[in-house]
Amino acid sequence: MYLSRQIKPLGINQFQSQNYIPSRKHVGDRVGTIHNVTFGNALNMKELPKESIHLVVTSPPYFNAPFDYPDFFKTYKEFLDLIKGVAKELMRVVAQGRICCFVVDDMLVESILIFQKGKFDYSYIKKLPQDDVQMSNIDVKEFNLSGAAFSVWDNIAGEERQAIPDTWRITNVLPTKGRLEEGIAAFPDEIARRLVKLFTFVGENVLDPFAGSGTTLKVAKKLRRNSFGYEIDLELRPIIAEKLGYNQTTLSGDQVEFLERKDARHLRTNLQRIVKQKESVAAS
Repeated sequence: MYLSRQIKPLGINQFQSQNYIPSRKHVGDRVGTIHNVTFGNALNMKELPKESIHLVVTSPPYFNAPFDYPDFFKTYKEFLDLIKGVAKELMRVVAQGRICCFVVDDMLVESILIFQKGKFDYSYIKKLPQDDVQMSNIDVKEFNLSGAAFSVWDNIAGEERQAIPDTWRITNVLPTKGRLEEGIAAFPDEIARRLVKLFTFVGENVLDPFAGSGTTLKVAKKLRRNSFGYEIDLELRPIIAEKLGYNQTTLSGDQVEFLERKDARHLRTNLQRIVKQKESVAAS
């Protein structure tokens, strides 16, 4: 697992710019979280207000990848237009100073491209509830066995520190039969878990504009962050619902909601059919 560059401590510019923290239901001493999944094209994320997102963790579709998106894009320009259009929307919805992480490449080695929108004002941390800050602390041993790494937010005194090592050794999602994500290009939960813990506080908002099977949303929920996802393929709804525990009775106070827009499509069955046809041709 390789990061695109060394990550230095990052932050947020203005507390006021983070004006979209959904009201959360208190259940005992636990604050419930909100998880909204919109089935539609991420070129239009109209449901999200400006500067409402604190972290993006996503893996965009690869251009006509033979085992995931065969013949999905008519031209390479169509693929680039999608990526550029979604990037423009991310620029609108991501709060000042916050982070977008793109998981790219495939199979044995993944890379994480990390982008920051402007500068981070560390005085923001002092305005957060101290309980949330304490619950968001990171055990340095999770990311660096030598114990030399610091919290990515640990720069209040102004020192320059390397936050985490460049390389993570994480087992990839294996293409085993019968798994929930069979036939879906899913990345490991551990990637999302580390990024969410590094770049957000408890109760903040995490977005995946290419939600796929819902890995980022599932991890955000487990870590007590709110999550928002966009997925164009309606056929993935049952998988996302299972990962988020939709329709399950819990005492956590978490809320899971789905929205189906007119621009959603049914894709998975046809894509898998094309994959099987190509495999049959290759084997003959």
